[in-house]
Amino acid sequence: MKNWTPEQWGDFFESLSLMLLEASLSIAFVGGIFAILYGLIHVSQPMEGQSLNDKAMFAILTPLMIFLPTIIDKIIAKKTESRVKEKGDNV
Repeated sequence: MKNWTPEQWGDFFESLSLMLLEASLSIAFVGGIFAILYGLIHVSQPMEGQSLNDKAMFAILTPLMIFLPTIIDKIIAKKTESRVKEKGDNV
């Protein structure tokens, strides 16, 4: 590891930063899902309709839950595409 070239160090830090980004987005996605489930299961609901707090929570979390998987997929696809181009493989 101490005899790495600057290119190898650059690849290492790029991979590390992408891994941390993907992990943090995944944690946010799972946390959002648990927030929704907790709100639905453990918080008492009114007898009719939906509470105002739940409406606000869903208004905030719905776009987040739609876009986070898309962002994670695009990051993984971009990383895979760059590695395929480097190797010259035709996929």
